[in-house]
Amino acid sequence: MANNSGISTGSSLNATVSPTSQTYPSQRGSNHTLNMAEYLDPTDKDMQVCAPKAPWFSNAPARPRRRAPSLDPEIDRVNESDDPVSLRALSEVEANSLVQLFHQRLNPLVAVLDAQLHTMHYLRRTSSVLFSTVLASSSRFFRHDLHPTLLSHARTVLDRALQAGSTDIGVVQSLMVLTYWKDPEDTSGWMKVGMAIRLGYSLFWHIPRTEPLPDDEMEAREILNAERTWFCLFSFDRGQSYVHGLPTVIRLTDHADPEVWSRQHLHLGPSVDMHISASIQLCKLKDHWGEVCESKCSDPAYLELAIETLMTQCDALIHKWFNKEAPPPCFDTDVEHVLLWSILDFMFIMKRFHLDMAPHDQLRLDSCLHIVARVADEVDILASNGMLVIMQDSASCMTSSLVVFMRKLFRFSDRSQKSYILTMLHRILLAHASVTNEDSKTAPAYVARFIRRVLSALSVESRAGSPGPGADLLNGSSHGQEGGVEVDFFAELGLEEFMHVPEYVAQNEADDGRYWANMLLSEVLPRNGDM
Repeated sequence: MANNSGISTGSSLNATVSPTSQTYPSQRGSNHTLNMAEYLDPTDKDMQVCAPKAPWFSNAPARPRRRAPSLDPEIDRVNESDDPVSLRALSEVEANSLVQLFHQRLNPLVAVLDAQLHTMHYLRRTSSVLFSTVLASSSRFFRHDLHPTLLSHARTVLDRALQAGSTDIGVVQSLMVLTYWKDPEDTSGWMKVGMAIRLGYSLFWHIPRTEPLPDDEMEAREILNAERTWFCLFSFDRGQSYVHGLPTVIRLTDHADPEVWSRQHLHLGPSVDMHISASIQLCKLKDHWGEVCESKCSDPAYLELAIETLMTQCDALIHKWFNKEAPPPCFDTDVEHVLLWSILDFMFIMKRFHLDMAPHDQLRLDSCLHIVARVADEVDILASNGMLVIMQDSASCMTSSLVVFMRKLFRFSDRSQKSYILTMLHRILLAHASVTNEDSKTAPAYVARFIRRVLSALSVESRAGSPGPGADLLNGSSHGQEGGVEVDFFAELGLEEFMHVPEYVAQNEADDGRYWANMLLSEVLPRNGDM
């Protein structure tokens, strides 16, 4: 059988025979197609029908596939029809500045790109889609005047690439970045991450690499680029699952050990890969908690043991990654406060569940408030270093659930606990208000107005009197003195300004309602009758 002949089998199969080569098809720009030469070459090895992870049918070649081939000289040029700089949307100097700001301020949150690989030169010549997405996301915070134009362009070129069936890695990364930094009314995150995962599977990222990295640094970074993206997709998959309450897609067996992977290339210098390792370890703890909740076991002893075990593992996770005496390599604890907040938020969820099991246990209530104080510390730090604004919806979700819990807790707390709750709410409010820059459309601005509404509602309860510590957290019934003791805590703490909802807060009520509803958190807003 001649290897240099071409055979067309029709549009239904879309398969061709091409010469067998040691260089495998590029993953950039085209879908993987069935290559008959992989099976018809008489020199080929026996088909591996029992290969690891092999499905009942697979058109993937049995030979190892190159994960990230070197750049194709034919496409190593700027696509001027899609390039924002070529289209004069901004200057080259402005674009380079936005790319640098993305790596410095935004990328640590998503850990998708490699600052040494994804330079402006590389982005422009490999993926105009990803280049446009990076510029659009960075301009959201650092060039408000350019953001509408750049975002519209990024969406256009991404939609065009998806319609063309592109499996370019830049398309996958663009879907992830645009999911994290989206407009409040954009509810397409679940769909975008789902498409990115499908593309990742089609590129066989779920099959871990077994061969060592090549000696060439550029080629090694391109291979790690695909692997890093797959690890990040695992975290994105979990994050979307937690928000929407829907099943995850990527299986635990579909990736290698992230910490082993990240430590294998420490010689390449600083990167975001150790952050990925810590983040995935947290995701796996959350998966265990999900299994506990889904087991529907009502045995208090089992639930308390599960909570105690997971809390211990969370403490160990914090000690491992945030140990200043023995810090992990290439893991900067000074810029990882977002991750620490995420761990504390998970601990708070379990503490809240633990309190619901015994609502009258004041020690459990104090334990919850202790976690609240630790979260408030992180919020203060993130507000001061500017990351609170950049976190966007992730910060809004964690803060709102915390505030809702404290509001419910207020009426069933004793006097000292009430004062503490109000102090924490005021502290978190000030942190968010300090970074709004009088922009009512930023995520911290939405959160700040929400906290003001909650404080106003609590001021009414404070003046009217509320149930004492013997009240039932779940059913709202009181087992102690009816009505409690009437104490105006707002007056005591000097918070009289929060006794009434400011006019600018009331004017934004409809817009705020849409914001929270779009994040599937509409239940956190007090009903009009409760305000």
